Amino acid sequence: MKDNAVIVRAGKNSKHPMWVADRNTNFDLLVVAYEDIPQDAASCGDRYIMIPGRKVAGWHKLFVTHPDILEQYRYIALLDDDIECDASGLNASFDLGRKFNLTVWQPSLSADSYFSYAITVTNPCFVIRYVNYVEMMCPFFNTSFLREIVPLFSAGYETGVDRLWSVCCPNLQRSCAIIDAVSVHHRRPVGENRAAQGFVGAYATYEAVLSELHKNTGVKQRQPMTFSGVTKGRRLLSGRLLVCLLSLTPLLWFHRLNGPRPIRKFASLTKANCRNQPLKQIDAKELVPSVKRLSKPLVGAAM
Repeated sequence: MKDNAVIVRAGKNSKHPMWVADRNTNFDLLVVAYEDIPQDAASCGDRYIMIPGRKVAGWHKLFVTHPDILEQYRYIALLDDDIECDASGLNASFDLGRKFNLTVWQPSLSADSYFSYAITVTNPCFVIRYVNYVEMMCPFFNTSFLREIVPLFSAGYETGVDRLWSVCCPNLQRSCAIIDAVSVHHRRPVGENRAAQGFVGAYATYEAVLSELHKNTGVKQRQPMTFSGVTKGRRLLSGRLLVCLLSLTPLLWFHRLNGPRPIRKFASLTKANCRNQPLKQIDAKELVPSVKRLSKPLVGAAM
């Protein structure tokens, strides 16, 4: 039994077989399918479970019906099935999370990935960046923290739940991070399965869903920001203005790549990422709200 586990909500086109093509892994792979998948994809993991339905609701059902998972592993990653990476990248993500004593973190996204926030794109200046937000595409958790936030998965949110776990993270400025030393490729356009995630009717846009989340939970909508970062020279940079300037670095080489994002769009996302970086502070009193309060099921919301 290994200390680490990768859990994938797998569909028929899941990329997870490539994660274990090299069997030299420091993690077990748990394949939790939401639809019928090919036999070779089902059998390449260390455990196979069928749980039809949505992603986040499936996480909740998994941990409620198989609580042994939360007891067996020290660290758990919840990866989307369209993430392209290899065993060495996942091994390193676990190792660095342990080395820096992180609570929740994610590998960065390659610049030729589909992404929602420029903050998640690989920044070559850093090994890791301490941030206020880790998204739900490929989060890694210390299992003691994951065990505490499982009730959030029952609240009915199929998007935006990453906003909730990010504010619940204790000692946020040193325990929540993006790993720039490892990058993964996100292949599928963001929002491709919008209807399945609850983007219908009054909640047809991501902004509308976040507005409803704020209304129901009181959690403020905050721009993802970087607190500080560890450089490749092992230096901790915490000056907000300097971190802001270095956050522009990906723009210098992004135009050379044949990625799915036009350079103008990427520049716009980078500007949004940096707008409040040197000025805005997060009041610690706003953090670590009650998980019990945040996990209260929605009433009348199609999410």
